[in-house]
Amino acid sequence: MLDRGEFLRVPQNQETPVQVARGRAVAYRYAYARAAETRAAGDVGQDYLAVREGERSFVFALCDGVSQSFYGDLAARYLGDALVSWLSDDLRSTMEQQTIRADLAACLRDLTGPATELVQRHPLPPDIPPMLRDVLEEKRALGSESTFVCGRLDLADDTFPAGRIVLAWMGDSRLRLWSSGDDPPAALGGVFETAQRWSSRRGLVGGELNVFVAPLAQADRRFSRLVAYSDGLAALDDWGKDPSNRALQDLISRAGEAATSDDISFLEVWLGPMPVQIGAFPLPAPHLLAVSLWEGRIRAAWRPVPEAQQYEVEVRDDEVRSWKTPRTDWESPALPPGEYRLRVRAWRDGGPGEWGEERHVSVPQPAVPPARRIPTGLGCAAIALAFIVVAGILAVLTLPLSGPLHWFVFPTPTATPTPTSTPTATATATLTETPTLTPTGTPTPTATSTDTPTPTPTETPAPTITPTQTPTGTSEPTDTPIVTPTDTPTVTETPVPTPTDTPTLTLTVTITPVESLTPTLSPTMTGTSTPSVTPIP
Repeated sequence: MLDRGEFLRVPQNQETPVQVARGRAVAYRYAYARAAETRAAGDVGQDYLAVREGERSFVFALCDGVSQSFYGDLAARYLGDALVSWLSDDLRSTMEQQTIRADLAACLRDLTGPATELVQRHPLPPDIPPMLRDVLEEKRALGSESTFVCGRLDLADDTFPAGRIVLAWMGDSRLRLWSSGDDPPAALGGVFETAQRWSSRRGLVGGELNVFVAPLAQADRRFSRLVAYSDGLAALDDWGKDPSNRALQDLISRAGEAATSDDISFLEVWLGPMPVQIGAFPLPAPHLLAVSLWEGRIRAAWRPVPEAQQYEVEVRDDEVRSWKTPRTDWESPALPPGEYRLRVRAWRDGGPGEWGEERHVSVPQPAVPPARRIPTGLGCAAIALAFIVVAGILAVLTLPLSGPLHWFVFPTPTATPTPTSTPTATATATLTETPTLTPTGTPTPTATSTDTPTPTPTETPAPTITPTQTPTGTSEPTDTPIVTPTDTPTVTETPVPTPTDTPTLTLTVTITPVESLTPTLSPTMTGTSTPSVTPIP
């Protein structure tokens, strides 16, 4: 609860849910919440809210300490109390905006001396690491800083027959002023920028002090509601309608659950009757009829709630997801596998109802049929390598003429082949065979006789050589030429090495007294060859 001393101060070391107060001059409500990280550490919040009531006036200051400075909560608290004191006791009874701006700016400059002494005296925790202590001492030299919004409302009296409102600010905390009806907030002028602030060492930083001064009532309008809150409650920016206490507390709770949560301070003042929806009772909780799972999607159905305009479905795991629907049944999008908690509540006039019971739902991992599995990159590589090895083995066994599977794959033809190379003869003379077809890559061997006698062979007419191919690749001619030499010399032959081509075809002709030719033939060619004997002198 508030400390009801000279000021009404909201504690910085605990959460204060939405509270409604009916003061002597106006009615108002306020709330305070620390950031999630601050709550977990048990530290005080950087925000500060102070209020002071009078018989015909209401004064407030809402400050947001800068965490990058030296103990921003220290500057927020010191500045907030000083602003409330000045607005209560030292503000002149004038409507001149420039006069009020100059007076308040001078006050803020004068605060730097006492504030600097306060910062210098502030003790550091004794058990902090040396490195952190050095960092804090560097920040101490730069001072403690805070943004702020503040103001004073004066009801109509002899001094201000139409009443008066004075507002001043530095920084990005929100400040909204509404007239009666559904009019948009009034234009206050000035700027709301994060870089603007007050420093215990330098005074005003980032620009000129922003000030707004106006009567509460004029011929065409009357201000009816003032709202101020820190940037931790930025979710309220989009609310045009005054939220109920229930809706406001829900917004504060949701903001505190966010990963980027910040301290929250909130104040709202009504210059007329309090809106009816502020204290409206929430709608009862919906009763869940069924919760099921289908292909990674959660389905839910519930009984309708009277007067409900829409429903909110919340699904939680490590994070919070929510959806709005006007129906009484709902289906989620596909959710990742995991454990979830689901609950539903109704909404009416922008205010949420009570949450219903919570249901637990497990979304399993999707099953993958084995037949549909696709080989991994390693499996594909293994299959490709096995295919290449098998293909290579078959090629080695099949393609060469000497391969064991060559004649199985390429059977013996019935056509009469023609030698595809010049034979190499072993004889007493040089035998040159001229085939009718010229093969490609065929070497021409030469046989040399060392005997000087000249043989005179008696040869029958040129025979036609028609070899018959055997499975071993050797063919013998059907007609053998007979050569009768006059002298039988002893011949020593030094053949020229036969170059190897792929495939290698070798024709070997051996001439003895009964000469035989053993060519290696191409099964696709036919023709005759006429050997010629050239004696060597």
